[in-house]
Amino acid sequence: MDNLRRLVAYEEQRLSSLTTRGSALAGFAGLATAVISTSDVATMPLASRILLAIAVIGLVIAAAGVVLGILIAREGTIQSTRQVALYTDVQAQSVPPERINVQIVDILIKRLDGLRKQNAARALWLKISALSLVGSVVLAAIAALIRLFA
Repeated sequence: MDNLRRLVAYEEQRLSSLTTRGSALAGFAGLATAVISTSDVATMPLASRILLAIAVIGLVIAAAGVVLGILIAREGTIQSTRQVALYTDVQAQSVPPERINVQIVDILIKRLDGLRKQNAARALWLKISALSLVGSVVLAAIAALIRLFA
């Protein structure tokens, strides 16, 4: 049971870490979009404008991926208040500790399974968003180089 509790705690920390990294990535994508959008595109060569437009689309995809894949609340598995209330019930107090431990282990296994699935999906969305962000930054840098040498 202690191992299960540690594994659940690890997955909960991973969930928090993924959410924090996703929030930072979305913030950077939003800031980069704002910087690109406020640049003077009228004086840029056509190739730079096209690359910047693609970069902005990539940044929007990165931010949307974070919001849709990481920050949206998902269904969780927790011990219900009904189960907690059983501990004050006189009939439930006569339940042997082994049975209570089995119930707790069942709840922890279900919670761990749910957290692992959610974290795997969130990690995938974070990778996709990060790749989109990197691609957008590269495109913006190429657009800047084209403008510099035009």
